[in-house]
Amino acid sequence: MIATKPNLFAIGLEFNKIGAEGASKVLMGIKNLKLLEKLFLNANDIKGTDQLGNTLIECLSKCESLKEIRLSSNRLGDEGGIPLAKALKLSKSMRVCHVSNNKLSADSAKEFAELMKANHSIKDLDLSSNMIIMEELQILADAFKESSVECLNLRNNLISSEEILAFDSVLAFVANLPKRKFLF
Repeated sequence: MIATKPNLFAIGLEFNKIGAEGASKVLMGIKNLKLLEKLFLNANDIKGTDQLGNTLIECLSKCESLKEIRLSSNRLGDEGGIPLAKALKLSKSMRVCHVSNNKLSADSAKEFAELMKANHSIKDLDLSSNMIIMEELQILADAFKESSVECLNLRNNLISSEEILAFDSVLAFVANLPKRKFLF
C-alpha cells in the first residue's frame, strides 16, 4: 500500500504496536519512495530480530531521500541497534536518528560510535534512556569530538553521578564544544 503512494513526504505510525514484522513491511514499502524524508515508528513494540536487521540494512541504505527516522520506545535491543547503525553508515541523506528507550547496550553503542565517525550527514543522534554504561559513554564522547554530529543525547543511561565526576574533564570538554550539544 505504501509503495503505491510515491508522493509521501512523511509517515507517522507511532503508538500502533506494529511489531518487528510490521516494521519490516513498512521498510520494504518505503525503499523505493523518492520523496519520503521522515519515518516515525516510535512506540510500536518493535523487537530486534535478524529479519528486521536485514531489512533495516537493505532498505535504509537504498532510501536516498530519508532524512529522519524515529524508533524510540521500542524493544530493538542490540539485535536491532547494531544493524540500524550499520544501515545508517551507508546512508548519505540521514540527518536525524532517535532510538531512545530501546535497551541498547555496549555493542550498539560501539556501532553508533563508528557511525558517527563514518557518516557526516548525521547531525542529531538520540541514544538516551538505554543501557549504555560509562565505558561506552567515553567511546561515544570520543567519536562525537571527531564527528560532524551537532547534538548527541545520552541522558538517562546507566551512568552514576560518581562516574560522571570521575570523567568530568573529558566530558566537560565535549559538552562545551561550540555550536554542538552533548547531553548526558
